[in-house]
Formats: sequence, C-alpha cells, structure tokens
Amino acid sequence: MSYKNTNLDFYDDRGETLRAFVPSISDIPDFVKTASSGSTPGSDDYALVILENGSTSNKFNISDAGNTWLSSLYYSANREYLPAEAQKVASTMIKAASEAYGIPVTSTIQADSVSYDLLETNVVDLTGIKPRRNIVKEAGAFALGSKYPINTAQQIKTAQEYFKENVNRFDPYSRREYAVKVAHAAESFGLPLEESIQSYSGNKYSSDLENHLAVRYSILQKEESPPEVRDSLIKVASMVTKLPPHEFAEALSEFDSATGLNRYWDNGVMDPWYSTFCIEKVAMGMGGLKAKLSVGDMTITEEELKLLSQDMRKLRNLFGEEFALSFSKDPVSIFKSMPLPQKKVIARMATDTLGTV
Repeated sequence: MSYKNTNLDFYDDRGETLRAFVPSISDIPDFVKTASSGSTPGSDDYALVILENGSTSNKFNISDAGNTWLSSLYYSANREYLPAEAQKVASTMIKAASEAYGIPVTSTIQADSVSYDLLETNVVDLTGIKPRRNIVKEAGAFALGSKYPINTAQQIKTAQEYFKENVNRFDPYSRREYAVKVAHAAESFGLPLEESIQSYSGNKYSSDLENHLAVRYSILQKEESPPEVRDSLIKVASMVTKLPPHEFAEALSEFDSATGLNRYWDNGVMDPWYSTFCIEKVAMGMGGLKAKLSVGDMTITEEELKLLSQDMRKLRNLFGEEFALSFSKDPVSIFKSMPLPQKKVIARMATDTLGTV
C-alpha cells in the first residue's frame, strides 16, 4: 500500500472523517464551507508533498483558511500513518498556516511541529516506507480492551509508543486508565516506563501539584471570577491531606468542568490526572550539582531557566507581557507547570540563551 492511495486528508476521503468528527454541518465554521475546492493549487499550497518512486502526491491543503482548518483536523486524525519526519513537516506547515489565518493551533500540531525556519522543504521521500497505522491502532485496542493481550515485551513497548505519540487524542480520564494498565503490565516484566506513561500512572501525589493549582488560580484571577469560585479552588486544594490521589484527581476534574477551566486543558492547564500524578524527574548534574529537569528527550538546568528569565524581550515577543513578568519572578515553578510543548519551546530558548552568553 502506498501513501498516494492512503486516506490522509479531506480530498482523499471526500469528507468521511470530517463527518465522523463533526456530524452536523451547522457546526462547521462558515469559512470552511466556502473553502476552495483544492483541485488546482501547486505543491507550495500543501503542508506535505510525498515523494514515492519518483512521483509525488500533495497532502493537507493550506491554500486558504478553510482548507487549513480541514487539514488541521485531518492531520490529527491520521498522523499515525506518517513516519516522524513527515509528521514534523506537515505539522509545522499547518501550524504556520493556522497562525497566518488566525486559526487556533491544536495541541497535537503544537507538539509535533518545530520552528518553521528549520524546514528546508515540504517534500519528504517515503519511497519504500509503508503506512504504519495498523500497529499503533492495535496497541490502543489491546491496552484499553480485551481484544488484544499485553503479555509480551513487544506488545507493551508498542503500547507505550502509541501512548507517547497519541496522548493528546485521549480524553484525560482515558489517559489515566490506559497508562495504569500499561504500567502494570510493564512492571510485571521489569520493563522501564516511558515518561508519558509514568506521568499518568503514578499512585502518589505529584511534587508539582501546588504549581498546577496555582496556574488555575491565576487564570481565575485573570478572568475576574467571583471570590467564592477562587475560594472553592482553595477548598479543593485542602483535600490533598484528606483524599487519596485518585479521588483528588476526580474532585479537581469536577471543579475544572464546573468553572470552565477544562477548556484550557492541554493549552495552558494540565489536565487533573497529569496535575495530580505527574512526577517531574530531577537529577544532580556534574560540576556544581545543578538541578536538572527532563523535557521529553531533553534536559535543562535551573540555572538556564533563571538566565532566560532575564531576557524579557525574548519572552515578551513570544509569550506576551503577562507571561514574561510571571516567568521572570519564578522561572522554575512556572516552567514545571507548563504543558510539554511549551516546555520544549522554553527549553530550546534557554539553551540558546546560555550558548550566547
């Protein structure tokens, strides 16, 4: 099976995936309904050009706002067909187009993308590489259901890889359920846990929970929520000493949903289960015993974060005045409370800053 014949974007399945995600046409934005047909744009009007055996196929139309919206949805739905390099190119191009048209960037695209300046071309050679969706689809099925077992090391490895790549496509409660099941199977084999699985599968309170609660309180203040609402968050926070972690996560979920904070999950606010259980890895480095923080496959020191906090211009240009001021006062705590995609941006900025001093 080739990528040319694989359903990746709207023009491959003529709206079938769209109808599954948005059953009512009334829920589709008007600018999408008036998008161009996509039949004539050149390769520059697509997020990804796939090269196979000398021929090309264009995927994820970004020629206007409507097509970019569709491509954003289709990319999130079908990204696991693509190898990592193609994911990086497509997501980065869609992100750039979304920002240009004023369309919100999804958490999945944010996580997969890199700086636009790092892309040399939107062409990716996939000759000899087969679409890879089947294996990760099975991983999700056997981890959450009984159709497939998770009783071999390879199956467990695949399940962990699936979660790492698709965590943002799970609703938060299912992230916890999935991670706990996979972690239990991995531990029975003595296998190491992938970081995202570890973040959701713990049975103790996160040492960073206070910061995640502080982020919520800050948003309530910014939105000028009534004092009683903010007092309610303080009451929820006091339950830490009275409830086991899994019950606290449920209580925090109810609070977020009741106050509308759930609309910020994965976009400024980490969901209740990550907030409650996530374990920040801290190690001691050489030459001064500097505390290090893990950011995916990267590490960063507190010294680097503090140095970045002094560069107000850079922070203000990328994140805005309010964030820059908050980060300058307490860079380590603010960094710990941020979603992973934003953490990676900050980590790269901090590393670049240290390298230019």
